Amino acid sequence: MNLLELEDADGGAVVRGTDGPAVSPGKGEGWLLGVRPEDVALTSGPGLAARVTTVEYLGADSIVSCAAGRQTLAVRAPGRVELAAGAAVTLGWKPEATHLFDASTGTRHVPA
Repeated sequence: MNLLELEDADGGAVVRGTDGPAVSPGKGEGWLLGVRPEDVALTSGPGLAARVTTVEYLGADSIVSCAAGRQTLAVRAPGRVELAAGAAVTLGWKPEATHLFDASTGTRHVPA
């Protein structure tokens, strides 16, 4: 699971070191965003701006490592992904794929 530090911003919590978008309403400071690589997609729509750091082709799929701000996350994409290191990409995932964890205890936040 990708674990990314969050910070407070207008409109909600954003991945630390980025301009958003908000990944959760409310406070971000002290929270971690958890999202599985297979739930993250390279998209042409709105999403989290990132840069490709590496691409590893595994046969059935590729693991694309991306930097968003100063943090790194993995994307599991189907087939062979032809992206060069440094390429700008946009990442997205469904809201139900978002998991929040308390950064100090590691406890998962379960919405009421």
